[in-house]
Amino acid sequence: EAALSFLKPLQTSAPGDHKRVVFAVKKQQFLEKLESKDARPELPELVQVLKGIESLCSGAEFKELCFFLTLSDIREHGDYRTWTAAKGRYAAFQAMLTVLH
Repeated sequence: EAALSFLKPLQTSAPGDHKRVVFAVKKQQFLEKLESKDARPELPELVQVLKGIESLCSGAEFKELCFFLTLSDIREHGDYRTWTAAKGRYAAFQAMLTVLH
């Protein structure tokens, strides 16, 4: 949530960029929820998170996120074979840097 509040000023100065960066952050939050060590959240909670992301991304990106719900592990998806929370956070940070430069 701290990252999202840091991005608030972009909402008016660069709305398109703001949307992409917020998507990167929320996507990371979603993936981390799926990989929660405590317990995977219930499906209704995950669907609610996805609904909040849908307007921020393309149809293909949204379908990919929905596909994760069918997997028992994110790394079953070929593009995420080496995914970790740290790598995902780094990718979200890089998305922020790209916009802020």
